[in-house]
Amino acid sequence: MVKMPVVYTLPGMDAARVVSNLTYSDVDNPHLLMDVYLPGDVEAERRPMVVLIHGGSKPEYRAKDWAIFQSWGRLIAASGMIGVAFTHRLGYPEPFLEEAPADLAHALAYVRTNAESWNADSDRIGLMSFSGGGPLLAGPMSEKPPFVRCVAALYSFLRMKPSTLPMFIARAGQDANPGLNVGMDQFIAAALTANAPVTVVNHPVGEHGFDMMNDDDRSREIIRGLLAFLRTHLRA
Repeated sequence: MVKMPVVYTLPGMDAARVVSNLTYSDVDNPHLLMDVYLPGDVEAERRPMVVLIHGGSKPEYRAKDWAIFQSWGRLIAASGMIGVAFTHRLGYPEPFLEEAPADLAHALAYVRTNAESWNADSDRIGLMSFSGGGPLLAGPMSEKPPFVRCVAALYSFLRMKPSTLPMFIARAGQDANPGLNVGMDQFIAAALTANAPVTVVNHPVGEHGFDMMNDDDRSREIIRGLLAFLRTHLRA
C-alpha cells in the first residue's frame, strides 16, 4: 500500500519541484522530517500552502515518503498551491496524543517562518487529514488561528466539536475501521445542527483510503471537488 499513488492525475505534476527532508523541529528525533512540493512554474504571486497530516504511523516509517502523500503533494502543486508532507509522532498502540499535536504546531511554525523562501503565503494555509490523523485537527479547529483558512478530512477519525472553519469531509461508505464512520457521522450531524460551513461527500463503495484503493470515477470526482474546495478557500 505504501507504493500506491492517488488515482487522479493533473498536468504539471511531474514538473513539481520538491524540497526534501527538511528538519522542521528541534525535537531529538531524526525522523521528524518534511517535504515541500512547489509548482513547476515560477510566478511572482505568493502561493497558499496545504499541509498533509498522515494517520497513525510512527515517524520512522516515513509516511511522507509513501506514494499517496508524494502524489498528493504533486497534485496540490499542479493545482497552483504548495503541498507540505511531514512525519509526526502519532502512532499505535502508543498514541503520543501530546507529542503529535506539538509536531503539527512545529510544522506550521516552520512553514510560516520559511514561507518567503518558497514564495508561499504564510497567512493562507489549509490542513488535510487522513485516517488517524483526524484528531490532530482538533487544536486548529478549536483555536482557529487566522492563518488556517480551511480544513479537510479524508476517512478520518473525527472526535471533536465542529468549528466555524470551512471543512471538507470525504467519507468511505465501506470503511472497515471499527467506529470510524460512526464517529464521522456523529461529527457531521453535529456540524449540520450547528449550521457549520461543512461540505460532505460520500463514496458509497469506497474503502478506507479510497483515493488510492478505488480507481473509479467517484474517487476522481471527490478528489477534484476537494482540490476545488482548497483553491476556493485559499484563494489560489
